Amino acid sequence: MTFVFPVAQEIAKLERIVGRLSPVQKMLLGTDGSVTSLLEVITGSPVGIETLEQRVVPATDDVARELDIDVGEDVNYRVVRLKNARTGETLIHAVSYTPLKRLEPGFKNDLMRADIPIGQILHKHRIESRRDITQTECEQADDRMSQLFNIFPKELMLSRRYKIIRKGEPLIAIRETFPYNMFQDTRRVIIETPARIHMTLTDLCGEAGRVDGGVGIALDKPNIVVEGEIDRDLSVEGEQSERALEAAKRV
Repeated sequence: MTFVFPVAQEIAKLERIVGRLSPVQKMLLGTDGSVTSLLEVITGSPVGIETLEQRVVPATDDVARELDIDVGEDVNYRVVRLKNARTGETLIHAVSYTPLKRLEPGFKNDLMRADIPIGQILHKHRIESRRDITQTECEQADDRMSQLFNIFPKELMLSRRYKIIRKGEPLIAIRETFPYNMFQDTRRVIIETPARIHMTLTDLCGEAGRVDGGVGIALDKPNIVVEGEIDRDLSVEGEQSERALEAAKRV
């Protein structure tokens, strides 16, 4: 029995968690074609690839299960970023696992030694395959992702997992990630607030028009990230909602 991942339903579930997704974001999460080609259409610019990590590793339990191989078998672990070739902006972060025993020498050489998108490698070697999506999810950006995409830590990230299937066997397992705030069709504002340790109050004798002051230390973490966008409708929930709604209308 073949399981078909319900892409549309799972993306709808994701929207209930993170909020509305743009059509472009839905395409990036649900496409079964070349992501590189899709990004070039979206950005109107050539898309380049930069390899961030590349090494052969033994398959863990999870990787072996996903690729249908034995635990400990050699797999090629590859981490890349797809970027706008003109601006250098990071568009997609991708992690892939490929069992070496299923690769022809030419394919293996291109995958392990060259900055070539996987879709182009498949086309170059005339590999007939399909993409099976297995998961869509969201998570908060860690320090590495925030630096790579130039965003705040804790910003929401969207990702999907899929397998490239060849001759009925998984050839490559891939996870692609991008920020929720990218590829939106509306402008958004993101604000990060730091934490503060309050140390003491200091009497300033009132000479400057105030009678006391504070000494404190600002901290990067813990922090709060708030995202906002313009909406045509105005709604307020919670206590004092009518009062807050009236104040918002006046503003």
